[in-house]
Amino acid sequence: MADTKSEQHTAKQLSEQLKKTYKVKLVERRDEVKAAFKPEATVEGPWPLKETRIVYETVQQITVAIGGPEVFERHFGELPLRRGNINYRAQADHTGILVTTAEISIDGWTIAHELGHVWDARYNWRLSQALEKHTGGNTSQLLGMAQQHLKRCDAEGRLPGCNNAGYYYAGPPPAGSDKNFNRVEDFAEAFAAYIYPEIAQSRVERFRTHPDYASLLYYADYKQTQRWAFVHGLFHGTFLKDYRLTR
Repeated sequence: MADTKSEQHTAKQLSEQLKKTYKVKLVERRDEVKAAFKPEATVEGPWPLKETRIVYETVQQITVAIGGPEVFERHFGELPLRRGNINYRAQADHTGILVTTAEISIDGWTIAHELGHVWDARYNWRLSQALEKHTGGNTSQLLGMAQQHLKRCDAEGRLPGCNNAGYYYAGPPPAGSDKNFNRVEDFAEAFAAYIYPEIAQSRVERFRTHPDYASLLYYADYKQTQRWAFVHGLFHGTFLKDYRLTR
């Protein structure tokens, strides 16, 4: 259902505020900003109020968590978001974020997760490498394949090394793991959980008493985990300095 004129006006105001205060640009034309995404995937036209408000409220939530708009701009710079015909909620690279126009829509966790990917991509994926090192994990696709071949994996691929990447995560992941889990997704989830710890907590509750996963995937308080400390350190300069993470 199309927005009313009143809703369109509100969406425009929020879009202008995003650009003015946070340097977040909701792209309306394919030629506005250069992107690595395929141009034909981008949908032209003004953003609907629902999606605009989700982005606005998420960015606000992030700035509160990390210390204000100046900190947000320092870490993310100019940030374009586009809408496109994709079959999943969103994707991201160093140029920005592309969100779906499908009915599955987006939510705050989605935007925060993809912002984590943008941040990582702009450091040439070295933030996720540093997270892996900080938590004591490692990646070996060969060992992971051997583990699967020897039938030492669970059907869901949640155990360390049983994912497609052979990612041997250490410590409980922010919101669980599956076959597609790797250090890049780990970092994006760690960032999203830093902003929305209550959502992350709700996602690991199912593992609290699980016979196979409780010791691997459950935590009582995300703020007491290594991943929270790592993201916190990034925003406050500690780990950027420790790992010599410069763009």
